[in-house]
Amino acid sequence: MEKSRLGCLTRSGLIIAVLAILVLSAVLIVWGGVLFSPGPLNAQSGKPLGGVSSHAVIGSRCSACHSPFWDAAGMASLCMKCHTDITAQQFDSQTLHGSLLAGGMSGSCWSCHPDHRGTNATLTFIDPAHFSHDKLGYPTPFPLTGAHVGLACTRCHANNIFINTPRDCVSCHPEPASHVGQFSTNCVQCHSTSNWNANFAHPDACGRRSCLEHHGATCADCHPVNDSTATCTKCHRNNNPGGDGGGG
Repeated sequence: MEKSRLGCLTRSGLIIAVLAILVLSAVLIVWGGVLFSPGPLNAQSGKPLGGVSSHAVIGSRCSACHSPFWDAAGMASLCMKCHTDITAQQFDSQTLHGSLLAGGMSGSCWSCHPDHRGTNATLTFIDPAHFSHDKLGYPTPFPLTGAHVGLACTRCHANNIFINTPRDCVSCHPEPASHVGQFSTNCVQCHSTSNWNANFAHPDACGRRSCLEHHGATCADCHPVNDSTATCTKCHRNNNPGGDGGGG
């Protein structure tokens, strides 16, 4: 009795299989990037790296960023072939990326820099669940304390822009009209993130603990022009009421 054999091993089965492979290969060559790409690559031009000015220039050369599954090197090593400046940062804890590693933060490049989200989509998207100011290994440029701890990242990093974020108070807290021309913008002299109410110790200018307790005087009595200058002559004959010559 003749042994039965699989249908795919017949002459017609083999011919169909070869044709299917040829057709599939042709499709992959012509439309491979479209078939497997989850979305368009970022097309915003920047400083040329590795001979390209944007990810979109790479086009359908998926292998430029995606290594085969059998390659142990992984995608991160391909990123570093172009982003050599980040490679250098990894060995310097005084830089952003180096400090993240020194602070114990782990994760792949695409955890913070996803692509295939559109030609104009930002290439930096930081999920607070994967990033914390506390993870920065070098002295934190702007430690989050007090009322800043609960703020949404977008309050300071609008549009996912993290470079050159302002660190001075007046960038987020407009200077009150009562301050203009009277005080510096060094807000920490009187304010803190835990208590925005002014913590101001009035000088003992009158020798009586505080001018605020001096015969019921109001701020305007001693500061008729502005809060940074003071005078005693509104009530006294000279500006040294307790000194020589009297001033009462």
